[in-house]
Amino acid sequence: MATLLVLSTMLLSWLALRSFEQDLPPEMARTVTAVSYSAVQVLEKAYDNGVPFQEMVGVDDFLQAVRKDNPSVAYMLISDAQGKVLYQSGYAALADKRDLQWVIANAPTETTTAQTGAYFNTSVPLIFQHNRVATLHLGGEPPRA
Repeated sequence: MATLLVLSTMLLSWLALRSFEQDLPPEMARTVTAVSYSAVQVLEKAYDNGVPFQEMVGVDDFLQAVRKDNPSVAYMLISDAQGKVLYQSGYAALADKRDLQWVIANAPTETTTAQTGAYFNTSVPLIFQHNRVATLHLGGEPPRA
């Protein structure tokens, strides 16, 4: 009887953990997406005021401040259409960038979130004045078991 009770408790714990892991990433994605849209509004305002996107000053510091206010965001970077990193915060310190570099080089045309290496990467195309000028990538760490 005790063995059956222990086994059922373990099964319920495993199911709860599995459910938790499935429910948390979408919540992380929503948080990261909300952060991204806030950041995009600031960048778009500068662009609309005539500042060429590749010549914006202080973007790295701005991304760093956004990350400081949102500790669940492990990195933020902005890449051009060719996958060149223009601005970043936290990206340079990442240990394994291989999977992320592929995503940056092949940026999706719509907002997506997917596990990329050790992170959940959200890619947000930056479309200003009907032109795609870059892609914003934000990474959050997946939940630990």
